Amino acid sequence: MKIIRLIFLFFLAFVNTLVFAQEPFVVEEITGTMQKGSQPGLQVFIPEAGTSIVESDWKKFIEKGTKSKLQREGSEFVIRNARIKKINADELNLYAIIQQTGSGSILRLYTEKDGVFVSSKNDVSTDNAVLRGLMIDFASKSHGGAVDAEIKSEQKQLKKLERDLRSLENKQKKLEKQIRSYNEDVFSYKNDLEDNRRKQEGIIMSDQYSQSSQTIDPKDQKKIQSEAKKIQRKINATEKKVRKAERELPVNAQQQRKKRGEIEQQRDQIKNVRDKKVK
Repeated sequence: MKIIRLIFLFFLAFVNTLVFAQEPFVVEEITGTMQKGSQPGLQVFIPEAGTSIVESDWKKFIEKGTKSKLQREGSEFVIRNARIKKINADELNLYAIIQQTGSGSILRLYTEKDGVFVSSKNDVSTDNAVLRGLMIDFASKSHGGAVDAEIKSEQKQLKKLERDLRSLENKQKKLEKQIRSYNEDVFSYKNDLEDNRRKQEGIIMSDQYSQSSQTIDPKDQKKIQSEAKKIQRKINATEKKVRKAERELPVNAQQQRKKRGEIEQQRDQIKNVRDKKVK
């Protein structure tokens, strides 16, 4: 018996999954409380769409579909004297209630036709089927729009992260360029310092194969020594810049690795949001 029960439960789960796959937006008949008391109506769950989105979407959708103006009356969105294709009525009033639930919203629709609320029990025409089709159409559009808006928001975040990465990559190139430039400056300053040393020793290089000597005027000795100190200060300051840039490089590399990880996570997030969309 236990095995049979398990098989039966598995079968029910399979059937429910199959039905859900075939009917992503299920319209249910309800009896609910609205401004005219307890009345029959229809409801549909719209996943991933908050009430503010659904309310805005419903206003645009139903006003366009009925060529009538929607009014808010307390917690209800009401259209009086509506006109809906395939529904013949002298007077047609629509009362919608939208509530947040879980990761989406529920739309409840009460339809009053010539003073009677439409339900499968009293509907001898196709009105109930028309209303169901209308609600499924709306749910599909509102859900799709909500998911698309979320995708757009996540893509905006991805672009920001990619800009941040490009900024870090550009900073890396700048640091590497600065280090090369600083090292070239240090090399040049050291050559200047060597020339200064030779001057202090009274040696002037005429070319790479010969050299001549001259006596330095004592008046110029102090000036040459002062120039040597200035050159050494330049060397020290530039070497300090080199060390600072070299310290920043590994920090930059770590930041790039972190940012690339964030980008991959954000791409996964976009994929997850896309997967929310009911096909």
